[in-house]
Amino acid sequence: LPPLAPEPPVKDEDEDEEEAEGGEVAELPTKTQAVLDLAEVGACVRAYLMETGTASTIDSVALSVACPSWAHKLRVPQWLTNDYLPRLVEVYDNNVNATGVFVEPAVALHLTGSATELAPVCPHAMHSLLVRLDESADGNGVDAMVFSGEQTPALKPKWGQSTKGVHEVLFGHDAWAGAANDVSLDEIGVGLFVPSGSLVTLKGSGLLMRYCFVDASNLNAARAAVNLASHVDTSLRRLSTALSAPTLDTGMTRDPTALAWSQYATWPRPEPEVDGAGANGTDSSASSVRGKRGKGRGGRSQKDWQAETKWKWKINSLTLPTIKMPTIEAVGRRNATIGWLSMFQAKPGDSTEYGYNITWHHGHEAEVYGYLTIPHDKVTANELSGTSLD
Repeated sequence: LPPLAPEPPVKDEDEDEEEAEGGEVAELPTKTQAVLDLAEVGACVRAYLMETGTASTIDSVALSVACPSWAHKLRVPQWLTNDYLPRLVEVYDNNVNATGVFVEPAVALHLTGSATELAPVCPHAMHSLLVRLDESADGNGVDAMVFSGEQTPALKPKWGQSTKGVHEVLFGHDAWAGAANDVSLDEIGVGLFVPSGSLVTLKGSGLLMRYCFVDASNLNAARAAVNLASHVDTSLRRLSTALSAPTLDTGMTRDPTALAWSQYATWPRPEPEVDGAGANGTDSSASSVRGKRGKGRGGRSQKDWQAETKWKWKINSLTLPTIKMPTIEAVGRRNATIGWLSMFQAKPGDSTEYGYNITWHHGHEAEVYGYLTIPHDKVTANELSGTSLD
């Protein structure tokens, strides 16, 4: 699934009438400064690459290494505002900012013409965002081909080299043979979102910024991928623990905006300053007074409240922790007792009932033979397996 798209604020019909009467339309912010800042970052990275003499098909370099002052110029796109990675409060080697919060660093990719191998852009089932950093020298830009996970079998996967007992997967399919659905990144600031589980091949010359991020739409996929990789790479165990922690803040704002890197990499983020005005720009002294048009506290309408509530429950449902396969505790003639470990913990003050959906199959048949939905309070606690059900 792609990152959850920010839903537009819900407006009352009365608000539309007010805008029509006023006759004023908000001007969209200019992108000129953002483009200039990206161009400056790109020039800095290119100078670093020329100085170090890198010239392979694709080179990657952390911007903090290539350009120590890049953080003052870079604004993180709004699609990364809800990234969970800066919220992982733990000390990680070489990935720690001033506040000790883990951040997957932005990386510059240097392409030199020939096509790259088919592979995920980001590791561990993370979403990725590619943004062009420089102007095209030959006018052709950088082209990208993206294939979803469902298309993988048609790409002729095969075993590659083995490292630490883990085989790489290579693909024999020529993605660029007769390609007609490629995407061109030909201007500074043009971006391409690559969802978790997709394979990408890039062709052309230029610099791209690569962001890796996790939000509600791929949190459980990232948890599973990092947990599996941590059995081979022990340095990922702390990351796996942090992603699975019940205390991880999984909230997502419904209307994200671009952030300076210093804001993005800091968690918790400071609340925006409100000087004599409410959060919606109204006078704070009147923010709790119900207006003549039926506005509630803070000037929010009933439709806004309903939209926010719907959004909150959508995030909650997507971030519920997955449960491993149950174990068989006992088997009778016509019954069985199963047990499983549930990491879910209700938040303080949340009295919402929750439970488990259990399905079973007859032998090796693919179709579901039966199912059962049971509330949590009907499940028996068990010290060994966590929970059990007769």
